[in-house]
Amino acid sequence: PVVSPSGKQVAFVSGDDIGYVAPLAGGTAKLVARRVDSPFVWSPDGAELAYGTQDRAGEGRYEIRRRRLDRSGAEQTLYSSERQVFLWDWSPDGRHLVYSDDRDSELWLLPLADAARLLGVLTLQSLPRRLLLDFRDLYQEGFAFDNIAGEVRLASGVAAPSTLVPER
Repeated sequence: PVVSPSGKQVAFVSGDDIGYVAPLAGGTAKLVARRVDSPFVWSPDGAELAYGTQDRAGEGRYEIRRRRLDRSGAEQTLYSSERQVFLWDWSPDGRHLVYSDDRDSELWLLPLADAARLLGVLTLQSLPRRLLLDFRDLYQEGFAFDNIAGEVRLASGVAAPSTLVPER
């Protein structure tokens, strides 16, 4: 179990890999995520949880995901790797997650701003640039990953990304 930054809630994983959050003073636990394979890490403001999971579809992928506790927005996959990943902490400024993998003892920073910048690829304001295949605004500062896989659904003129997963 991991206590929230406010000290009012606790996040924990049950024996069947389901994650919950409950008031520390007692009360009903709320389901947060399924297929949780690592201890939760709280965001500095206590509004989000990050965790590691393994793809059980047989692809052998490990992922770092995050979920807003108010359930606004979808659960986000922030990182995907063939190597097992271990999530350690959220940076105090909320801009990075600290993780390691099973290949060495190094700690890595996962910049959360890159994930947000990727979603900017599909905004209405950027559409004229994208139609001209102009992505300069994305790569000028560089990314902390080498590849991105994803799926975007286009319906009635609306592009909706269902998944965008950076890979290192």
